[in-house]
Amino acid sequence: MRGPVAVTAVVAVTGALLVFDVAALPGPPGGGPVEAARTVVPLSGAVAATGEPGVLQSDVVESDGFSVVGVTWSPEDAPASAAVQVRVREDGGWSAWEPLELVDSAPDPGTEEARLAADVVATEPLVTGSADAVQVRLATPDGETPEDLEVVLVDPGEGPTTTETTPLSPAGAATAPSVVTRAQWGADESRRRCSPSYSSTVVAGVVHHTAGTNAYTAAESAGIVRGIYAYHTGTLGWCDVGYNFLVDKYGTVFEGRYGGITKAVRGAHAGGFNDRTFGVSALGNYQTAAAPAVMVKAMGEVVGWKMGLFGRTATGTVTLTSAGGTSRYAAGTSVQLPAVFAHRDVGQTSCPGVNLYAAMGTLRSVAAQRAAATTTPSTSPSTSPTPAPSPSTTPAPTPAPTPAPTPAPTAAPTTTPTPTTTPTATSPTPTSASPLDLRRATVVPVDSPRAGAQLLTYLPVSPGTRHVTDVTARGAVTTVQSGRWTAGWSQVVPVELDGTAGEELLLYNRGSGRVVVVDTTGSGSTPMLLDRTWSGGWTHVVPVEVDGRTGSELLLYSSVTGAQRVVRLSRTGTTTTISRTTWSTGWTHLSAAEVDRTARSELSVYNAATGRHLLLELGSGTLSTRIAQHTLAKGLSAVVPLEVDRTAGTELLTYHPVTGATSVSDVSATGGLTPLRTHTWTAGWTRMAPLEADGTSGSELVVHNAATGRLLVLDLDSGGGASRLG
Repeated sequence: MRGPVAVTAVVAVTGALLVFDVAALPGPPGGGPVEAARTVVPLSGAVAATGEPGVLQSDVVESDGFSVVGVTWSPEDAPASAAVQVRVREDGGWSAWEPLELVDSAPDPGTEEARLAADVVATEPLVTGSADAVQVRLATPDGETPEDLEVVLVDPGEGPTTTETTPLSPAGAATAPSVVTRAQWGADESRRRCSPSYSSTVVAGVVHHTAGTNAYTAAESAGIVRGIYAYHTGTLGWCDVGYNFLVDKYGTVFEGRYGGITKAVRGAHAGGFNDRTFGVSALGNYQTAAAPAVMVKAMGEVVGWKMGLFGRTATGTVTLTSAGGTSRYAAGTSVQLPAVFAHRDVGQTSCPGVNLYAAMGTLRSVAAQRAAATTTPSTSPSTSPTPAPSPSTTPAPTPAPTPAPTPAPTAAPTTTPTPTTTPTATSPTPTSASPLDLRRATVVPVDSPRAGAQLLTYLPVSPGTRHVTDVTARGAVTTVQSGRWTAGWSQVVPVELDGTAGEELLLYNRGSGRVVVVDTTGSGSTPMLLDRTWSGGWTHVVPVEVDGRTGSELLLYSSVTGAQRVVRLSRTGTTTTISRTTWSTGWTHLSAAEVDRTARSELSVYNAATGRHLLLELGSGTLSTRIAQHTLAKGLSAVVPLEVDRTAGTELLTYHPVTGATSVSDVSATGGLTPLRTHTWTAGWTRMAPLEADGTSGSELVVHNAATGRLLVLDLDSGGGASRLG
């Protein structure tokens, strides 16, 4: 077993009696350190096939009680990918199956803490409240049980349940928020495995969430923090809890990593980017729940206070160099980031969840005000963050490397969606004074009744600014109409729903599951056609053609869970599920393509972590057949099927945001790639999409850098050559 052994205990597993070690955190009852028991239960002999391809399920593991659970296995002969789910029993009833991401936080490579860390593959801990049983589901490519598969249960013990806090002092005391100190939440300091290490300064704050239950009470928050502390030290082998601060949904701030709240203590919260940053984590799962305003405010205040201590403004950008490790960026890569950024901006994770991510603008505003009001101690560094030398990208989260999709049923979006009662996505208030700012914006080519092409740009964070612009044959961009939608739409997808001139747009909120379809008109206005609710969590919504019928088909996919659906959206807004299955996790780029000259579309699927690329035949939507598989470069920000030579079939454009390497290849009817042209473009472009602007043979391409706001329209000739239109 991993971690220190304190006592031996016996726990019942349905169909077996297993003996295991309990790693306890000793401490006297009452005040002071609180005992927390970490129970490790081997599962390798207690799992069985479910009948679903590649899916295993454990026996029921019963316990006297726990509030944190995680799953681990040996990295030796570990599967190329694994999707883990758990369900827990509370008050006699079972929860739904909850997906667990693999741990994407870690100490930076080369540090003492990295050397001490356990050699283990582990999931993030799931906070449960007070459960007494757990069951594990695991999907692997070959259906084999990983070596040393174990479930870890943490009982945080009986300890402080008050919200007593202490002002952050002495530095910046006049403006300091209050915090529940380590002593107040019952930390046992003998549990720490090494002395704290320090960065030279602090230049950025990183926002996280812990995942797990959102149904905890204020009295349970301290126990949740103790449980995470036990999991990080006892299971992951870290020196201490990985975050510098934790904040519950009631706005209470907890001191995290030991070493001094006012000091530049290096955490283990964002692998590759721990140096000169600090981590603040929200207790709860904000992929599924809304982020409470009081929590966002408290996080902004502690972030701004900390930034202010080091002379930072909490606004603008910083340039950080990746140390590698679990980061999405290779060691030595310089990355331009906001001064307050999210874990998903540098890691292969969905953290801090779509809803808290959507609130980052509000959090930054609070932080900026607090930083400006904070008294900077004379010992704090006074230099400002180093400006970025060149544009860089912030691509979408990329989970672990995965194999080809394999079918297995999971839950689908609701087939009879419930209309929301207060539509606010359309009828925006005209804001002619609102400038066209393309930084962090979503840019979508749309088919318009007007001549030429149109682009719709939308800012997914507050204030939700929207612009519709004409693109002329020369590439000039002219704003037709400006307005605002509500913030938070994570997908803006062109669809054809009503058969009229012009296209419609489907807007999807990944957190709430809300779906809205609006019409695109020649004047740029966007009247609402329908307003529905699906299930949340889909990371990709892709228009496809599978049945040749009137209406629109969409492929839905979650890169976190692997769940995949093909659905038909009718003119009336009814959603019908055509097929449901489970693919492997981690695919980052999904686009419809035309490969085999049939009336139905194919799908281009790419994983930025592995470089793996597939061309799939969707058929009638009920079965995916692999046409071809390729190995492309890792880390591409664009894998774009397009049409440049006006022959049957398609071409494929790929682009790397760090090197600028760009290629255009012809795709044969059997999926083979034949290079047409290679380019070296400037680095930093985050998204590319085809459009038709000038009516000539070939295709145009919209090229957008979300960090700088720069946008170009390029003309691609039949040989893959590129020239700028505007």
